[in-house]
Amino acid sequence: MTVFEQAFKNVDDVLWKDAGCTSELDYTEQSSWLLFLKYLDALEADKATEAKLDGKKYDFILDKQYRWPSWAAPKGKDGKIDHNVALTGDDLTAFVNGKLLPYLVSGVRLITAKNVKMGYLQESPMEFIALDDYNGWMTRGIPRKGDVLFTTEAPLANVAQLDTDEKVAFAQRVIIMQANAAKLDSAFLKYLLLSRPVQQRIRTQGTGATVQGIKASLLKLIAISFPKTLDEQRRIVAELDELTEETERLEGIYQQKLTALAALQKSLLHQAFTGQL
Repeated sequence: MTVFEQAFKNVDDVLWKDAGCTSELDYTEQSSWLLFLKYLDALEADKATEAKLDGKKYDFILDKQYRWPSWAAPKGKDGKIDHNVALTGDDLTAFVNGKLLPYLVSGVRLITAKNVKMGYLQESPMEFIALDDYNGWMTRGIPRKGDVLFTTEAPLANVAQLDTDEKVAFAQRVIIMQANAAKLDSAFLKYLLLSRPVQQRIRTQGTGATVQGIKASLLKLIAISFPKTLDEQRRIVAELDELTEETERLEGIYQQKLTALAALQKSLLHQAFTGQL
């Protein structure tokens, strides 16, 4: 038995024990995907090496976070698989079902106004466009990690920062803001747009009786002010980040206490109705 045959047999033995499997046909698709992704990674690694030797850059087919070494077999500085980083169990299932397979099947992730919340990006709902349509879709410019995202309608003036290097597309109601790096820190711009005074100015310029929105031409007229030095902007950002983290921590504690109180109430009611009190 060859090394390849033995490896496949090991995979087959694990999947065969899975609940609900009656034959190899139940997991042939999953096995095929695994073998394809592993083969593709090895092929692209060879092509990247060849390109490097020729002094050229190789463009990988898959974005970095979806390549085999990023989620299936991440390696540490010693070149060995880092089992502390490798996805397993529920984390692996959630990644494969929620991100990897939709990405492989559907192409480039589409970020809509529904994904842009006040201060952060929400993963759901997950929508995609075909890879071949990307250049035609992104005629307003290619986004970069750290860019500020702004919703022009439904909802109006939600603001977040792009937090990924993967190739993404944006729907019509989302504006990409790329700050002049020499004058304005992107994270400071995010907080500035989230501030109450700027939010009020934006809504004053908004139009629409039922669904309020703002045109890009009017958005450009909104006056903003900011510290002249980047160091001062970054100092303010650091303080706001700390406050945000502390707020989220306290909200987490609050929710835990609410859950505990609800459980206690349910228990007390049960004891009362069963005569245990």
